[in-house]
Formats: sequence, C-alpha cells, structure tokens
Amino acid sequence: MCIIDISEIIPQKTSRGDEIIRDVGEDSISITYVRKRGRPTAFKINRRIKRETFLIGIAIWACEGTRRRPHELELSNSSENIAKMYMNLLRELGIDKYARFRVQALEENVELCENFWEKKLGIRKAEKPITHIRQIRENSNGVVNIRINSTVLRELFLYWAHILPDLLQ
Repeated sequence: MCIIDISEIIPQKTSRGDEIIRDVGEDSISITYVRKRGRPTAFKINRRIKRETFLIGIAIWACEGTRRRPHELELSNSSENIAKMYMNLLRELGIDKYARFRVQALEENVELCENFWEKKLGIRKAEKPITHIRQIRENSNGVVNIRINSTVLRELFLYWAHILPDLLQ
C-alpha cells in the first residue's frame, strides 16, 4: 500500500493568486489563505493518506463535482459506488465530519432514498430533500448531494484536479 504525503502537493497560491498559509504538523496540516476581504476558515486535514484513495477520489470530483459556487465542495451522484469512493477520500482526509447530505428523489420515495443513502454511506440524517413530482430518469435510489462549505477545501480540490495527470505518472 502506497501512502501520499499531502503536504507535498499543497499549492503556494489560490486560483485567484492569494497566498496559501499552511501549518504542517506530524499527522495533520492546517490550511488557510488571506484575502483582501477577510480570511477563510482554516481547515485541518490528515497529512498522509492512501495514494489509491486520493487519486480515485480526486478523479471522481474532477469528473463529477460541481463548481457552481466558489465556497462549496460538492458532489452529486446516483451511483452508490461513486459516492462511497468519494466518501472514502473525505474520511481519509479527516473532513467527513463537515460534510452535509441532501437527497433528490420522487416525493413518495424520499424517506426510502434517505434511508438507503444513510445506510450505504454511513451518514447522519440528511438535510431537507429536493423532491420531484415525476421521475426524470430511471433511478430508484435518488441522487445524493455531498457538500462541504469551505472555500479552502474547494481551492485544494481544484488544484489537485488540475495536477491529477502529473500525479498519475
């Protein structure tokens, strides 16, 4: 099993050019950056994780993650396996406790879908669901949205997605 040291792949600057401040400890790294209008909340992540989990999780986010809001790290998917692999990355990074969950499903299936995702992903109670009156596509378990409100984490994931081809070599 190959381990990757996250401290070696933290960018110097954000995508907007703000300097990233990191405090590297023995087992974890605290990361933040300074903006002209304030400082985003620092996040502490685990320093060493399994390389395979990291590469798969970042590839999933790079392909399936949403980028519509600059302060959110979000993935929406109906595949149980994709959601599980992404959650494995969040757990290994030690940031799964910040994740919020929301289910999109037919009105009559919301409770079943919430129970399904809670059981499959080992998550706590989901937030208010997004309901549909009619089925848009064939999907009996609905769609799960996994979201963390963090500008810092979003910047890290953007950078990691950008350097992913280099990490795969």
